[in-house]
Amino acid sequence: MNPIHAKRFAETKVMTLLAPPQKVFPLLCPVREYEWVPHWHCKLLHTESGLAHKDCAFTTNLLDLGHEVWTCTRYEPPRSIEYVRFAPLGMITRLTITLGATENGGTRLIWELVFTAISDKGEEALEHLRQGRYEQTMTIIEKALSHYLRTGEMLSQVDNAW
Repeated sequence: MNPIHAKRFAETKVMTLLAPPQKVFPLLCPVREYEWVPHWHCKLLHTESGLAHKDCAFTTNLLDLGHEVWTCTRYEPPRSIEYVRFAPLGMITRLTITLGATENGGTRLIWELVFTAISDKGEEALEHLRQGRYEQTMTIIEKALSHYLRTGEMLSQVDNAW
């Protein structure tokens, strides 16, 4: 059997926020994202608590990847959360977010994303991510989350990255 090497794009983004992990972690939930992520929309498929937990599942219809199915594969409040998502167009994504306290009472978040293309359309989407879409989306996420933690309100002026 010959090994298959699907095209892959992996990136890490580090953010520092002025709120403790106990305040940041609950916002990394598909339901709570309605509070701070502009243009966010998801459909819950399974949740026992009404919020994120291990094995909860939901769908999104994001701008670049279209319909995606997500499941939470790690849930360790307030230290780490991980989602694996599948886009039928041909992309599998693993998102791992690790949180740590900073000396000034804030949070250092490490966002690790691994995108794996499993079709020609997935490879096209992967190339779009490489050409700046990933960085643009992560910049908006950081601004939106920081603004929400500072003001308690959603950032109103933002392009639709989703």
